[in-house]
Amino acid sequence: MTLRAQCHSCTEAFDLAQLYTADPFDADRCPKCGAHLGSAGLGHTTFRIERHLKALDQALRALADAPGAFTVDVADLGSHVMAAIDQLDEPPRLDTSTRVVPAVRL
Repeated sequence: MTLRAQCHSCTEAFDLAQLYTADPFDADRCPKCGAHLGSAGLGHTTFRIERHLKALDQALRALADAPGAFTVDVADLGSHVMAAIDQLDEPPRLDTSTRVVPAVRL
């Protein structure tokens, strides 16, 4: 599962994983144009987001593989995830912020 973001400076999209796999000095910069994207902890934050999404994905797949007499309401789950992404999509009053594209690629 990979989240993508879009730089406000160059408008290019990139995988968030590119931030946490970058040199620590570049983890807060756009991998396309080098523009400053946010705080110095941005690479670590994106790593944590993707790690938690991967764990959620694995847990839901394990739940789907286990036989049971119930149905998981994924629409409700999806709405909670989208609400969290929408909160991230409200950039601070800085012209160097990065918005999260509300799309998840499995």
